[in-house]
This record gives sequence, C-alpha cells and structure tokens, in this order.
Amino acid sequence: MRVNRKSLVALAIVVGVPAAQASTLVQTQLEGVRGANIVCFVSQYLPPEAKALEPELVAIATSALAAGGLKAVSTSDQYLVIDVSGEPVESCPGKYLLSIRVAFKEPVLLKRAPEQHIPNSSSLATWEASGAAVVPEADLPAQIRESVRSRVEYFVEIVQRVNRSAASGAAR
Repeated sequence: MRVNRKSLVALAIVVGVPAAQASTLVQTQLEGVRGANIVCFVSQYLPPEAKALEPELVAIATSALAAGGLKAVSTSDQYLVIDVSGEPVESCPGKYLLSIRVAFKEPVLLKRAPEQHIPNSSSLATWEASGAAVVPEADLPAQIRESVRSRVEYFVEIVQRVNRSAASGAAR
C-alpha cells in the first residue's frame, strides 16, 4: 500500500503522533555514560527563526546534561545528536510537519569481529527518542525548544536510572 504525504499528514492530525518514542527496555547500553558532545542540526527547510535556534538548543541540552550530573564535553567520541527537520504542509498553509530526533551515538564494535571497521562510521545510535507533529509556523520555536528539552531530559533520566541500577548491583 502506498501512502502519499497528504494522507500521512491527515493521519498525523487525526490520530496524533506521540511526543517522543524510545525503547522501554532496560537501557543497559547506557551504563557508564558520563557525558557527550552535543551536535545540533536544524533543517534549512524550516523558517530562518527555527534555524537560528541551533545555539540555543545546544545550550538547552548542555544545561539538561549538567542538571543530571553529565558533562557536555568536546573530547568525547560519544555524541548527543539533535536533529530538527520539517517542511511546509501543502494542504495546510502556515503549518509545518516537524520531526525532532535526539540520539546518543557512540563507537561500536562487532562482537564477532571487533577488529573489523564498520563502513561510513564506527558510531551508531545506541539510544534515541523521536517524534513528529504538525505545528503552526508561529509555534515552531516554542515547540522545538520544548521537544528538544523534554527528549534530552528523558535521555538524562534514563542514564541516571541505568547507572544507579548498575551501582546498586555492583555494591551487592
């Protein structure tokens, strides 16, 4: 079955798209995480005022990490990637289909062949939270700020929970 963009937008408007989705499994791959580089990208297809938010989004993420006892470090090979994309919705003038993804990327090795180099990048997303919504243009900056803040805070919460659990397990 082929779904066109207008149908997808209509479905998102009628059904609603969750604000964030991430695995509910125990996130043990985040054990030992102490910080990350923060990388932010806002799509050129969004209005200029959205693109101008990049430094502010990095500051929001840095603050959320610090509040959770994590560091925003530039020497780490672990990255917290903030990706904000979107485009105008043709069938709804003045509205944008906004998609926000926050992902934790880090180097990974193949267990079966740890010496093998993974093509294109040896960093892969080991955690992410993402969501999409149709947003009026006037609400884009506030929606972007709040969505990024909530996703980064969710990441910090999971890292804290996993590390508390690991520490209590090691103390036994």
